[in-house]
Amino acid sequence: MKKFTRYQIGQATTEYIVISLIIIAALGVPFGDEEEKRSVVTRLSDMIKQEYRAYKYAHSVGNLP
Repeated sequence: MKKFTRYQIGQATTEYIVISLIIIAALGVPFGDEEEKRSVVTRLSDMIKQEYRAYKYAHSVGNLP
């Protein structure tokens, strides 16, 4: 019984690694229109940069009267 459990744990680890690699690869695949073909990671990075620029601008304006 112990051998079966040990092999089963090894199989679960392999499945976890394979599924993780598939998800990571899917995040890097570009999609969208021909003009704007970007991956999920690139889109997320651009959105974070845009929000940070807006935050920096709002912080630099100061308090309203």
